[in-house]
Formats: sequence, C-alpha cells, structure tokens
Amino acid sequence: LLLAEELIELGRFDEAYEQLDYVAANAGSDRFLLRQQWLQARMPFVALMAVPPEYRHDDPLQEQALEALLALRPEDLDYRQLERYAEMALILEQPDRAVAGYHQLAERQGNPAAWYRRAGDALLALGRYQEAAREYLLAMLARPGTAGARDDFLTALATLQAGDYLDQALREARRYERVFLADNNVLFRLMKLAQAAGNGERAEYYAALLLRLRDPVAPSGPEGDAR
Repeated sequence: LLLAEELIELGRFDEAYEQLDYVAANAGSDRFLLRQQWLQARMPFVALMAVPPEYRHDDPLQEQALEALLALRPEDLDYRQLERYAEMALILEQPDRAVAGYHQLAERQGNPAAWYRRAGDALLALGRYQEAAREYLLAMLARPGTAGARDDFLTALATLQAGDYLDQALREARRYERVFLADNNVLFRLMKLAQAAGNGERAEYYAALLLRLRDPVAPSGPEGDAR
C-alpha cells in the first residue's frame, strides 16, 4: 500500500491500480481494505489536479473525483487521510463534507478548537455566516478560559455582524458573555455591537461595565458624576 500511495502521488496510475487490485484480492483485514478504498478514491482527484484549474469543471475526472469522494465515510479514515479528505472536499466544492472531516479531526485530536476554526473559515469563505459563527463558538467552547476562546467568541460575533445577523449576534453575546465581562476589549466590542443592533439599553449596560473597569475607584454618586 505504501508503494501504491507513492505511485498515485507520482501520477503512475496504471501501476497503482495493479498494486491496489492485488491488495483487494489478498487483504487479510478490514484495515487494509479501508486503506485500499481510500487510495482508490484518491486517484481521480490526484489526476484531476494535473488538469489546469480553468479546464477542470469540463473534465470527466471532475465527476469521477466527486463520486469517489462521496463514496468515502470520514469515520473510516485515519488522521492523515481526514486532512486530505477535507482538502479534497473544499477543492471539489463540497464544503459540508469538509466540515464533517474537520469535526472528525476535532473529536480525535487534543486541539479540537483549531479544526472547528478551520471549518468556520471554510464556511465563512462561502458567505455562510451563521454556520461559520457556530463553528467559531464550538472552538470557543473547546478551550474555555483561554485568550484563544476570547478570540473565537469575538470572531463568531464579528461573523454574524458581517452577515447582518445583528440580533442573533447580540443573543449569542448575552449567552456567552459572562466569562468575558472583565475584558476591556470584549466589552468595547459588545458595546459597539449593541449600538449597531439598535439596542441602546444594552449598549449603555456594556458602557457602564467598561467605565467601571477603566476607573474602578470612581465614586458612583454626584461627586463621581462631577468628575
């Protein structure tokens, strides 16, 4: 199988087919068969990549590569195969398949947030703002209490705002904001979001929290107001 994989990447497909046919006839375990099926599915994609991008949509290899991709199940693939599967899916304009691959990687790896962010980036590039924001929130939840979680939170809100989903952005902000209310940058962003959403009451609430953080010893009575 190692030889077959190398032959595929070199574009020597006839020789690779011979190797894979031999494995299919003599495989002693499901693991070998699954790997053989993966390599079999990989071949039309590698061949398609040799075609200039402007001609790929009209090339029969496009349909063959797509059929091969759709026949694969992400749960049957190993870590390295899943990375390539997601890459193939994006190139073949199958973002939902790519997201499924990223979710499998997130479930299996010690740093799931990175894969949820990759899924969010893929969906955002297609203008699927709500779904992208959901992925960024998954990334946030995967690494609570970190600076990365704060960045994921803000990215999710900015994504919804970019798609003009202001009310939803404000709802998500209120749902998760509690752990970030001691952060000046987050409070400022939340205040601006509330203003953009036309929610003056919420904007004033964030502004008051922001003022308290910036000047914690300021008196709250008339003397403080006079300052």
